Amino acid sequence: MRELEQVTGMSQQLVSYHLRELRTAGLVAASAEGRSNRYRLCCSDLNDLVSLIGGLELAARQTEGERVLEPRPA
Repeated sequence: MRELEQVTGMSQQLVSYHLRELRTAGLVAASAEGRSNRYRLCCSDLNDLVSLIGGLELAARQTEGERVLEPRPA
């Protein structure tokens, strides 16, 4: 969740809220890893879409001269 907070600039509470909504909709699943949860997309078709959107957003931010975190490969 910390990664999502950093990349999106959203608060922990807001990230948590959205992840809960995505889980309810069946779009993401969570698995426990120690004291944390690891979230993954449930639909493989969404992986391509998320990668595309992430790449477009990263390119736009780099064009604007922002320092950005590199996304992890899907």
